[in-house]
Amino acid sequence: MLDGVSPGAPPLTEEQRRAVALAARGRDAAIVARAGSGKTHTLRAAALAKEGVPQILLAFNRAIAREAAERFPAHVRCTTLHAVAFRAVVGRDPRMRRKFEALERWTPHDELAAAGLDPRDPGRFAHLAAIRATVRGYCASDDPELCEAHVPAPFAARWHADLGAQRARERLRWTARRAARAWARVRDPHDPVPIDHDGYLKTFALMGGHLDAEGLLVDEAQDLAPVMLGLVRAQDAPRLLVGDPAQRIYGWRGAVDAMAASGYPEVRLTRSFRFGPEIADAARRALRVLTPGAALVGAGSPGVVADAPEHAPAPPTDRPRAVLCRSNVGVLDAVLTLGEHGVHVVGGLGSTVAAWERAHRLWRDRDAAAGAGLGRGSGALRTGSARSATGDGGGDLPAAGELAGIDRWDTLVQVAELQGGALATLRRLTERHEEDVPRLCRALRRAERDRESEAPIVVSTIHRAKGREWDDVELWRDLPRVPASAEALIRSPDPESARAETNLLYVAATRARRVLRLGRLRDDLKELLRPNGGR
Repeated sequence: MLDGVSPGAPPLTEEQRRAVALAARGRDAAIVARAGSGKTHTLRAAALAKEGVPQILLAFNRAIAREAAERFPAHVRCTTLHAVAFRAVVGRDPRMRRKFEALERWTPHDELAAAGLDPRDPGRFAHLAAIRATVRGYCASDDPELCEAHVPAPFAARWHADLGAQRARERLRWTARRAARAWARVRDPHDPVPIDHDGYLKTFALMGGHLDAEGLLVDEAQDLAPVMLGLVRAQDAPRLLVGDPAQRIYGWRGAVDAMAASGYPEVRLTRSFRFGPEIADAARRALRVLTPGAALVGAGSPGVVADAPEHAPAPPTDRPRAVLCRSNVGVLDAVLTLGEHGVHVVGGLGSTVAAWERAHRLWRDRDAAAGAGLGRGSGALRTGSARSATGDGGGDLPAAGELAGIDRWDTLVQVAELQGGALATLRRLTERHEEDVPRLCRALRRAERDRESEAPIVVSTIHRAKGREWDDVELWRDLPRVPASAEALIRSPDPESARAETNLLYVAATRARRVLRLGRLRDDLKELLRPNGGR
């Protein structure tokens, strides 16, 4: 199989042949694969062209690794970096396995005690949030030692504003010391403090983790955490990085673009077999804001880009329509708007609704807490900022675990302001809807269907839709403004943030196979994606 194609498989395109030839040289290389361009088919062909050479495919998550294992030849082990690290750190040491299993039984009060925090201190959970975030930032980094630089900037900025420069520096040093102690306990096999997924991956990296293979195929290389990139770089085997820089959507978690950082010789796959020229045209207009002159050719079935939901015919399938949202708030809005006949939410809503109900109970009881002398903190009611729809990262929906150990509204507010993320989303939602929260929660429970096959509509954040595709996709109204050109991107007040939002728009548009619905988008986004005025 010199061309890397097994009998019965589709023939390689000229672009794909060049990619396979580049990979076959046995040196570091990169494949920039645009959405739907046959990345897996090309990777499999590259693996087959080096039959008998032990290789590892590092997939983005377990589901992708399992799917790849069914398609790749036996000499390619399909796994994730976390799975490799788990076997090396936890699987081989009964002491570490006990620490990992203890994670399920670990309570916030255990964590307070382990951190040496006073359970009577009203600011205890705010301190704990800062220590957690510092350890998490360190674990995601490629740094050998935890230091003050790993304390997230929003914490430092808040302390500077509230405490002044001198006390803020003291708090910064104090937090870094506490975080370093916590991390030492996490790594110690004799200490009862549990180790989590971030912890064993970082431990594997610090051990000089080795990947036993003569070739590495690194998927989704545009979104690697620095600790992962460091592990990949440390291997002796040649690396084939595969990804699409325009689909980099986890920068808010600290992920970096290994493709751009590598400097490896590269080949581009620009023909998408997922969709036809109509959807390719819409996606290409977003892509060229990011990379002027970038190519994206729609080689799939003809489709339609519609400016209003009712203008697009239903695709010839009984599969559900997908609705893609920028934010977690947008997901809830979409479910409440479209849920009359039932919706399935990717990732589920049950834990989110439980968390919102609990947050509402804390908000409802805030006056009683204040009357008992516990204080309101900075929890004055407000309606949320202009970033409320887009400031929550957009990945995971708020879950009941976000409120573990938080027993007062002022504590929730304090931690949410420092930590942001899903907890900040819960706070904004609760303050905005106040006494209407119970009714909205009941409506969300009625609307949700457990299985995708049971609902006519699937609702997802764009982050959770990564790697998936549907015949019929509607983009939701919470997608924010993005620059209309590469020049506007450069001139924007925050080019990195603008680039991230444009990446998300590109990813969302390229989930569609046959129908892309723009009807609920802002007018400027419609103009960008549909220059001819729609249908």
